[in-house]
Amino acid sequence: MQERTIRTAMICPTEVVNLARGLSAALNEGYSFAIPLSSTGESPATHYGLSALVSDKFLGLILQYATLAQSDGLDVQADGEFNAEALAKAKDRNVKPGQVTDVLSQFTVIATRNIDTVRPLAQFNSLLASMGLQRIQEEV
Repeated sequence: MQERTIRTAMICPTEVVNLARGLSAALNEGYSFAIPLSSTGESPATHYGLSALVSDKFLGLILQYATLAQSDGLDVQADGEFNAEALAKAKDRNVKPGQVTDVLSQFTVIATRNIDTVRPLAQFNSLLASMGLQRIQEEV
């Protein structure tokens, strides 16, 4: 597992959340896109989100295709060897190479290296606001 030095929040549409989860599991990153979202804050979810620390290589793969909503001047590069390994692992999880690019192209991402000063909740809420989304409050 790579050193995780970037604080990020990511959102993907409901239609690709299972593939996004499979890709994440294939990369051994363990992110789950577990936060249900919608424009009204009511079910059904139209998107799912997550907040996590990620590695440069993981973010480099994602940013080849995803929309970067905001960053603090991150300079991450795609790593061909890591990307080839990621595609092979994704295939083992029944995520086809063409699906990887389709899924990642539907991500919206906010990222920073300022992991000591950025509050994860504030970062995530900033991304939600930029997309006009709200958390769906689960009934207790």
